[in-house]
Amino acid sequence: MNKPKQKIFIQAKAYLGMVTRDELLELLATDFNKFIYDDFNYIQNWRLFSAPGLTFAKTGSAEEDIKLLQMRMNTGIQANSTLFGYYNYNIFNPMYGKAYFHLQLSSMKNIFVFFGFKETLDLPTSAMTEKHIGIMVENNKMYLSSSDGTTQQKVEIVGLDMTRDNIYRIENDKLYTYPFPYYSPYLDNVRLITPDRIWTMRQQNSTYPPDDTAYYCCFFIKNLTGADAYINVKKFIYGEEYAD
Repeated sequence: MNKPKQKIFIQAKAYLGMVTRDELLELLATDFNKFIYDDFNYIQNWRLFSAPGLTFAKTGSAEEDIKLLQMRMNTGIQANSTLFGYYNYNIFNPMYGKAYFHLQLSSMKNIFVFFGFKETLDLPTSAMTEKHIGIMVENNKMYLSSSDGTTQQKVEIVGLDMTRDNIYRIENDKLYTYPFPYYSPYLDNVRLITPDRIWTMRQQNSTYPPDDTAYYCCFFIKNLTGADAYINVKKFIYGEEYAD
């Protein structure tokens, strides 16, 4: 079987849940220039899966808390506290890669949040014009924000509650989301709401870094009042295929 047909065959089997471990490893080894899987799983400070290390810069009462299967970034109760977490190396290229962020927020109110890719380690801002692509949250609204280094495009994404469990996929200039079940109040009890578990494209931006640039992957949160807020990151996956 030639390579393109073999790749399609393996991908089809993976979709059906029939792929073997060896087939998956072969696909990752031959088709991906980079592959990172980080589920924040530590045993005696030893990460089970390979990922570049995380660095944190914080102000005020902010603190990070990494434990089994999650990374929680808390602002604490001091107003305008910030926490900026980033992978140490600028090895990410969303032009060729796909990034999956499995996370949820404590609230969308009275905070500023950014997660995604940016060219420098300057703190993210609402009106950011450096080259970037990522999700912003401010004033109880969610945006897909991108810039070509001169002009920012910031498009509101409506109808999505980021306090619920979702996966956000950034692929080139596009944003997709994938929901998980959640509990909702119902009369004197709660009921389980199970949405359609499918990928939905939410936005495609037209203003986008046009060149083959290396980026940092980062997470940022700032509280705007004296109340604790957090990002709870459960998983980060990044795969970058060869440019050819």
